[in-house]
Amino acid sequence: MTAATGQAPGPDERLTAHEPDADEAQLTTVPAPSEPDPREPEPQHEREPEPGLALPEPEPEPGEEPEPEPGEEEPERLPSIVIPNLRPYADPKAVLDLARRGARASRRPTARLGRRALAELAHIGRLLLAGSRILLGLLIGWMTGTYGKGGSVLARFGGVALLLYVLARTIGLHPVEAPFAAVWTWCLAALFAARGAFDALVKKATGGQRKAAKKGEEKAAKEDGKKKGQVEPTKDPAPVPAGTPAEDVDQTPAEGPVEPPLTALIRELIGDDNGVHLQALRPAMRERLPGLQNATNQELRQVLVGADWDPSRTFRSRGVPGRAGIHRDQLPPLPSPENGAGPLSDSLSTERNAGQADDSPLLSARGEGSGEQHRKGRKRAPEGWTEEEAARGFRSVADPAAGPHASRIERLDGPN
Repeated sequence: MTAATGQAPGPDERLTAHEPDADEAQLTTVPAPSEPDPREPEPQHEREPEPGLALPEPEPEPGEEPEPEPGEEEPERLPSIVIPNLRPYADPKAVLDLARRGARASRRPTARLGRRALAELAHIGRLLLAGSRILLGLLIGWMTGTYGKGGSVLARFGGVALLLYVLARTIGLHPVEAPFAAVWTWCLAALFAARGAFDALVKKATGGQRKAAKKGEEKAAKEDGKKKGQVEPTKDPAPVPAGTPAEDVDQTPAEGPVEPPLTALIRELIGDDNGVHLQALRPAMRERLPGLQNATNQELRQVLVGADWDPSRTFRSRGVPGRAGIHRDQLPPLPSPENGAGPLSDSLSTERNAGQADDSPLLSARGEGSGEQHRKGRKRAPEGWTEEEAARGFRSVADPAAGPHASRIERLDGPN
């Protein structure tokens, strides 16, 4: 093949073309210079560990789990993330209902929507007008002193003027934001007032006006009663002619002066204690006194203060310390009956004369005791005194200097 082409045979062809003998092969085969000499790998000797040192455990290859040692439990395998099935919670009815509502709204005529919008706007306008009237009424009432406690009318007018000045200055500095904020605040307050947010203040003020008017009427009635009830000075009784038999004296004791209902109630509630706390007095006042069934605590306190009672004193009563109420020291003395000495003197004379005859020397020495002689020796009652008071020798009169409910003993002959 090489002879036909005229090319010199290559080294590979020379080897494969014919099989030379061993001597020829040794002379003709030359190793290529680029091929390294074959060497056998040297055996690697494992290094023996030194005594006393522990070799680290070989790390597991990636993807390969370490085998558990004997006696250890296998670690729990964490489950893979599972997305819950939310298809049972997806209700297609809600989507269909929303689509149905949208279709119904799109078919609603525009005129109907316009009428409804106008009705809503008119309702809001009525609420704003009503609330504005209420706010203006409250402001005017506060300025005139109808609502609120403390502060004179001039001070309240000055406060309103100061507020208007601050508002005007704020609008001048912020001509856009300040008017919008003021109008928005007024509209909100008007809506709240129309919804009844300030009804408690209006009712409280109305109750105060009614109570003030009632007090004025009671005061006027008392003054009229005093003018009409002036008693003319009693005239001296006509002298009784001698020989007229004595009239039978009524031994039934007359009723003494009656205490005011509030004073009697407080005296009854105090009893033998130091006083009565307001916590126990208020229910009794609502139950026992007429016209106070629905009175508030503040109104009951005003009734007590109006009757010259001091409900702010704190004391211990019925084992409860440190509460305000009416102390026992504020109670007025009990009114003494006008004819208290009659039955007492009769009983003493009866005991003194017990066991003695009518014609005893003692009685004879004292006199016959007839009514005629008794009338002759009796003194005439001075002006302003009744016969019973003159016979008793003293009387109980009011003492306004000592207190509204105080009284003193006035004697007929002697220092008071």
